Amino acid sequence: MSNVRTLQRLLEPVVAPSKAALGVDVVHIPTWSGIRTRTGPALDRRVYTDGELHFAQGRPDRLATRLAAKEAVLKLLGTGIRGIGLRDVEVVSNAEGEPTVVLHGPARDRHAELLLGPIAVSLCHEEDMAYAVVVALPARASGGGEQ
Repeated sequence: MSNVRTLQRLLEPVVAPSKAALGVDVVHIPTWSGIRTRTGPALDRRVYTDGELHFAQGRPDRLATRLAAKEAVLKLLGTGIRGIGLRDVEVVSNAEGEPTVVLHGPARDRHAELLLGPIAVSLCHEEDMAYAVVVALPARASGGGEQ
């Protein structure tokens, strides 16, 4: 019986998803800004991490773009907002301004379950619209599954 378990453990890393995962989302900046104004800071605390709020400095374009990224990641994970909170997906920017995705709790667990590699994110805002595109390759093809 222990030989079967050993064989199962050895074969687990061989199993990998056969396709990349993709998520895309668009947010209308004035609409999101109006919702935030009507609901107040409580909504920001439910949607954004402290780091995201600090980075955005209240700028509607930055907040809408990060919301688009969070929703795109939830699409990539195949869950939408069911079971994973928006704060479980964090968008951080490095010193050069490049955005990256950090997953927490259920989002991190779902990412691992899907055997995906790191999530790449592209953000943009033009006029009244904020756009986000995220992609993750299978962990084996991307060189690792840490996110």
